[in-house]
Amino acid sequence: LLAQLVIAIYFGLAYDKVSEENKAAALPICMLYPVVIGLMKVFQIKLVKKFNVDEIYEFLSLNLAAFPFRFLYLGVDSPIIAASIIGIKFGYKTSTYFVFYLPT
Repeated sequence: LLAQLVIAIYFGLAYDKVSEENKAAALPICMLYPVVIGLMKVFQIKLVKKFNVDEIYEFLSLNLAAFPFRFLYLGVDSPIIAASIIGIKFGYKTSTYFVFYLPT
């Protein structure tokens, strides 16, 4: 969980730095964040299952994952950028559902 928080902070700092110059140029950072966190979670879930703490990990991880986007929402001053961030998040969660959770 600490690694997830550190990566989230890094992405937040990168977003702040890039968005100072051009907010639209910061959108790829928003698009890359869920992919990086998703890949990291695949590794972490394999690790926590060995210790039988995967349910509590998932609960804490989901709560922790919400922080970076909350800060981005609060820092965005353009409705178009805010809608883009929400769209990216919705698209990622929808695709994740279809890939991992849709019954076959």
